[in-house]
Amino acid sequence: MNQKNLRCAAEGPLFTRNFTLLLLGQVCSLAGNGMLRFALSMYVLEQTGSAGIYGGILAVGTALAVVLSPVGGVLADRLDRRKLMVALDGLSGLCALTAALFFSHRGGVWMLGVLSVALAVPAALETPVTQASIPQMHRGGNLIRANAAAAQVQALAGLAAPVLGGLFYGAFGVRAALWTAAVCFSFTAGFECFLQLPAVPGASHGGHGLAGALRFLRFEQPRAGGLLGLGALANFLVVGLAAVGFPYLVRTVLGMSAQVYGAAEGLVGASALAGSVAASALAGRAGTGRLHLVLVAMGAVFVPACALPLLPGAGARCAALVVLFCLGQALASLFSVFAISALGACTPPAMTGRVMAFTAAAVQAAQPAGQLLYGVLFDTLPGFWVLSVTGAALAVLGALFAPLFRRPWN
Repeated sequence: MNQKNLRCAAEGPLFTRNFTLLLLGQVCSLAGNGMLRFALSMYVLEQTGSAGIYGGILAVGTALAVVLSPVGGVLADRLDRRKLMVALDGLSGLCALTAALFFSHRGGVWMLGVLSVALAVPAALETPVTQASIPQMHRGGNLIRANAAAAQVQALAGLAAPVLGGLFYGAFGVRAALWTAAVCFSFTAGFECFLQLPAVPGASHGGHGLAGALRFLRFEQPRAGGLLGLGALANFLVVGLAAVGFPYLVRTVLGMSAQVYGAAEGLVGASALAGSVAASALAGRAGTGRLHLVLVAMGAVFVPACALPLLPGAGARCAALVVLFCLGQALASLFSVFAISALGACTPPAMTGRVMAFTAAAVQAAQPAGQLLYGVLFDTLPGFWVLSVTGAALAVLGALFAPLFRRPWN
């Protein structure tokens, strides 16, 4: 198989024993995390009535993810990845179990806040470990399909977890969510016990820690560093639109109900799933040579947003807005799958964990900055024009980074 291009044919079946076990573990872990996160948000908001307290808890978790992801990358490249995943999911299960056993409504908000922060630690450490394990199992076209399958699992969990979390929380309360999360994490660790990952050449020394990975990104494979920077910049713009602009425009500017907004969010979430499915379908037929065009197309989708106020009625404007965000989300998911696959293809196995960790840290660090900026922009400027200008910026960004994708990734 030609490993110089991600368009090469896949080697062997996609759903091998190892990859299937990894996906099953991710299903359980994401379901437990999603249901628990929903229950914690409902409980904290109900008990305190303060978005600031809940936002503070989320901010601490995000900060920990940014700081600890590189540490997880070092561990992924130095230690046995299977044992790491088992230990970290076991630790998450133990945290949830401890909270379930000792939970009391007196001090419950404090306890759940501590739990949320505590769970952020193993989650931040495990993300690069899991991402680094996929290139160990698959290369070439199958690497793209594998990353697409992982993205599909994440998208499905994002759709299902709030629904299941609402049912569990409404029927049984927050303690049931804690028990459910503990069981889910335990199942995840159980699946991971049966993984058989091949040894990683050079893992014992790990390439001189984070400095080695930075040297690789800057000097040995600067295109990988450029792709990482492009991902962070794009995420800075896209997350600001999705997290701040979309709910603001639907609820505040257009005056739609919470039910309408919930349905719109569901459609956008389903579009992320559609984008990952498209990436899987294109894996054997499209490479990364024109990946910048996906970013250009994503920007072009939002450019006509400034014309939406000309449509008759808030309902028509809302429907058109949802269509734009659905298209943008699908393209963002498609870009993400191919970009992560390109990074995995050009990174030595002994350094994959740290490169993936830097990618996760850069993307997560860009999120709060984008949210703050777009909060100010949507408060001070016409919202639909903010969408159009951001779309133009994304398109220009894609065009500027076109040289990054002209040569094959190897």
